[in-house]
Amino acid sequence: MNKETAEALVLHFAQKYLSDMLPTDTFTQLDAANATVHQAVQAWDKKITLSSHWGGIIENKSKHAVAKTVDVFKQALFEQKKLCLHYEGKDKPFNFNPFGLVARDQQYFLVGSYWDNTEPFLLSARKVQSLYLTDEAGLLPIDDFNLATFADAYLNHPQSPPEVIEQLVVEFPESVYSYVKNYPLQCDSVSLTEPEGNPAYFTLTAIRVGNNVRLQQWLTGFHDEAHVLEPFSLKKIVNLSYIDQLTNLYNRKGFDRQLQRAIEKFHRDSCSIFSLLVIDIDKFKAINDDNGHIVGDNALKLIADCLRQYDAIRYGGEEFIVALELDCNTAFAVAERIRLSVAALTIVTGNTVIQPTISIGIAEFPAHLPQADQQKIQVTNQPLSTEVKFELIKAITDSADKALYQAKEQGRNRCVIAETGA
Repeated sequence: MNKETAEALVLHFAQKYLSDMLPTDTFTQLDAANATVHQAVQAWDKKITLSSHWGGIIENKSKHAVAKTVDVFKQALFEQKKLCLHYEGKDKPFNFNPFGLVARDQQYFLVGSYWDNTEPFLLSARKVQSLYLTDEAGLLPIDDFNLATFADAYLNHPQSPPEVIEQLVVEFPESVYSYVKNYPLQCDSVSLTEPEGNPAYFTLTAIRVGNNVRLQQWLTGFHDEAHVLEPFSLKKIVNLSYIDQLTNLYNRKGFDRQLQRAIEKFHRDSCSIFSLLVIDIDKFKAINDDNGHIVGDNALKLIADCLRQYDAIRYGGEEFIVALELDCNTAFAVAERIRLSVAALTIVTGNTVIQPTISIGIAEFPAHLPQADQQKIQVTNQPLSTEVKFELIKAITDSADKALYQAKEQGRNRCVIAETGA
């Protein structure tokens, strides 16, 4: 390779990948290169593609270390010469026509054809035991060969076109803000809120996102740090540890997270009150004992369906909890709707017809906290400790529990609001 061609190559790829980092004057020499060199550079550009496991999910450009095997292969690509290549699992070396090189997730893949064929194959560079350049001209791929499309078909599991999520909403902790901001999802539009609170969180909202396996893998890669708010179907997959497997509602772990966030929000803005509904199935033990656990589980699922739109939690056994950003009187009206929807259910098992009912206790935060616990949130110039937040969660839950006990004492199948300061 002569100096003129080498400089043109460097300038071309610098312009392609570093134009947002270097001054415009850096690239003036490329335009001055003679036409022959310029055509060679354009042809070379088609022989290299950079790929990522998250291709089609996030915008990403990766840098890769160059190994000796890849150096030889690049030289073969540039000179369009055949290689003599010995590959792991093959008894002897064979001739290989180089078509292109794929760099993906810190691994390299060689694309080309065997002997005198033009059908492309993909080989892992790490499985190449030896290779050297020959003096024989290599074959060219067919005219409509596209390296990126070919590599994507081999390196990704073939699947039907993904369904489109109209709106994806995910909450992240501040620690991943820079990453999520710098590597945006591929979608119609995406926006991020600024991190706020202590600890701080931010929300990603993406419009019309392709829902495929790689999106799910990307989100689960954050573990519990990515909390899907919408849609529920994706939340169930990504936030499995927060979901009760019988009812598909949030579990106790999900409840703790939800209530901590609600308390943090109130601590930042005292207008952000919320009410807690503690719900219990009336005489559920009798349903289980008289009809068996399969019928009991079915009852739990049907009642869970009545609560699903409210982001309910299965707190344990036959008890559920709903947190609403409402005052207790407005929350009472919601609780009544829930109670009536459950009372309208009919469960038929054999010759037995079961019509379950529920009782609901309601407590407003912070109005229904005991006085001692209300004092814990009076200081607003410093963050609440995790210990205090859990004490407040227990206190407001206990208040709603007491109201639930009153509902049971008054005959069940009813809603009761907690007493102030109880």
